[in-house]
Amino acid sequence: MQFLNSKGKYFTTSVLIILIISTFLLFFNTLSGSLLNWDDTTYLTNNKLMNQNLSFSSFHAIYQAEHHISLVLSSFLIQTRWFGIDPFGMHMFNLFFHLFNVLLVYVLSKKLLKNDFYALFIAILFAIHPMRSETVGWIIQRKDILYSFFFLLSSISFLNFLKNKKILPLIFVLFFGILASLSKVQALALPFVLIILEYFLDKKITIKSLALFFPLIFFQTNIFFNPLET
Repeated sequence: MQFLNSKGKYFTTSVLIILIISTFLLFFNTLSGSLLNWDDTTYLTNNKLMNQNLSFSSFHAIYQAEHHISLVLSSFLIQTRWFGIDPFGMHMFNLFFHLFNVLLVYVLSKKLLKNDFYALFIAILFAIHPMRSETVGWIIQRKDILYSFFFLLSSISFLNFLKNKKILPLIFVLFFGILASLSKVQALALPFVLIILEYFLDKKITIKSLALFFPLIFFQTNIFFNPLET
């Protein structure tokens, strides 16, 4: 039985490695892309926020101006300060985080469905779906990639919390949820998704999950509607 289990794990690991390599090759041509004169230039080359030095005040200014995507613009600021306006590096960032997201989709699906085959199938669909070409190939769509990355991490942390009822996964739920909210406004859906995930797994909604709902909503509404005072 142990041999069969180890054989199954070996197969799953092999498929995941092949999937990651295949996805990288599929999107490899995006690395030669340039900036698009449609939002890329608006947020990068023509954005005065990208002309700042790296400092707390710079990140604060970004948050004040674009709080709902401030984490995305902060990552651009770091890259432009270190490497200049380098489309190759920015495309590489998008591609690698897409690969991370593929793995996270597999982990989340496995935790929900308890089935390697279904989880791998969902990860494959996510990895190669034509809609991902815009997300990976369009530099400013890093907001989708980072938002998905932290949204998935928060969801996985929540499932870990439901399993062991410990405080650390709960902290991660809030932490990653806030980072998702700093990447794209769609993260507002996270508290509702977490409630749905609990009902899907346990066929009930507990007070603990509802208690998590309110701090997430509090932080998110403050991020989206009440940026810090200058």
